Amino acid sequence: MEHFKDPFAGIIGNHPKILKARNIAKRVAKGDSSIILYGETGTGKEAFARAIHKASPRRKRPFIPVNCAAIPESLIESELFGYEPGSFTGALKKGKIGKFQAANLGTIFLDEICDMSLLLQAKLLRTIQDRTVERIGSPTPTPVDIRFITATNKNLEEMMRDFAFREDLYYRLNVIKIQLPPLRERLTDIKSLSEFFMPYLNIRCKTQVNTIHPDVIKIFMGYHWPGNIRELQNVLEYAMNFTDNNVIRTEHLPPVILRHARPENQNKTTTKNTLSLNKAVTSAEHSTLINALQRCGNNRTEAARLLGISRSTLYEKLKKHCISYETTKSKFPLPTQSLT
Repeated sequence: MEHFKDPFAGIIGNHPKILKARNIAKRVAKGDSSIILYGETGTGKEAFARAIHKASPRRKRPFIPVNCAAIPESLIESELFGYEPGSFTGALKKGKIGKFQAANLGTIFLDEICDMSLLLQAKLLRTIQDRTVERIGSPTPTPVDIRFITATNKNLEEMMRDFAFREDLYYRLNVIKIQLPPLRERLTDIKSLSEFFMPYLNIRCKTQVNTIHPDVIKIFMGYHWPGNIRELQNVLEYAMNFTDNNVIRTEHLPPVILRHARPENQNKTTTKNTLSLNKAVTSAEHSTLINALQRCGNNRTEAARLLGISRSTLYEKLKKHCISYETTKSKFPLPTQSLT
């Protein structure tokens, strides 16, 4: 029977980091506490959110996923909160219920919450505090009973310090924090993940692939997987489309995997030279980041603009070089005004 199935059966892996995340999710699913899922793109945040919902008392009620980054800023308020008839030009004659009302008695999953504007964050905070929704154009709020699960691929604490995310909203959402590891930190799960995806991909590709050659697994283990589990699925699907029998071999892999996977045997001199070059590049990047932060008074948003990179890229580089707010705030006084 379906209700006896483990909702977390689709969360594949035995690495300690994924086991820890899965165990926390299982434990908190039974309640109504708000949850934030932290993880890079493609690490399975929505799969976790769905599993939590299915393991909760709200399992028979709606699960409404919303990607805050995918909805245009001009439409996201009406999509989330809904609107009354004739409340603005182009509105439907009968009005429209928003995602929050659609999720009533169930769970709403707000993915990429970090991309929500400050104005909308304020309205979301009111919804969480008062458990009501105000449609655009409506004089009265509507009560709702929703469990909130949010997800982000950015550091919300850093965004709070840059005044890009509301502190009061953060503490409302961050009751339970679950960190999802990137695939490069759980490479030992690649084989089991691949075997799990193959039956589904066989249906899509009209193939009968059931084996992955050991050389392919070795290549997978030497790749950095910037797209995480989603990229692994794409690579498997690509390979299965070019397989004439039931085995995925190295010649079936996309060129990007073969080009960027770590070679198993490298000449020692080449390795030494590469390490020296990498060390020099790393040192230069570290100095550039520190210099940019110093010029911008430790303001991450301004530093990203100065460097010509996105804020999320800056956060990734700061994390890579172990440059935290705490270690730099004493060195660089905050500016009295932003750079122009």
